[in-house]
Amino acid sequence: MTTNEKLNAYKRDRVSHANDIEAVGLLYEEAISKLHSAKDKFAHNDQSFKDDLIFVQKIVQGLSLILDFKKGEEIAQNLFAIYYYIDKRLLVAREGIRLTPVYCDEAIAMLTKLNESWQTVIDKGKSEAAKDGPVKPATGGLEISI
Repeated sequence: MTTNEKLNAYKRDRVSHANDIEAVGLLYEEAISKLHSAKDKFAHNDQSFKDDLIFVQKIVQGLSLILDFKKGEEIAQNLFAIYYYIDKRLLVAREGIRLTPVYCDEAIAMLTKLNESWQTVIDKGKSEAAKDGPVKPATGGLEISI
């Protein structure tokens, strides 16, 4: 088994054992990783950086589609605005202009901040679950393919 195959198997295992809240954190992590990859490829004139940016755009677009505006109200609206902004920045970054790394850094910074906040939610949920005993993971229909 190659290193890539092992990494993909590891990712599949993490996703298959994650509840919906943890899955969002995994999506943030994957988006950040792909943005770093895109920056590196752009620096080496590897045009496949565009594929990485498209992948991140799909993640961001997917995250915006699962927002619950009825329950989340203002938070959902704010997240939607952030996701929309990131998506548009990555669209421009895909053109391969000299600002591509700047736009990637901007998206990395925003997604990192969101991921840190999301990890706090995950950690809080785990500590509450430890107090209350085992809880069956929620299955809200979030599907992630790797």
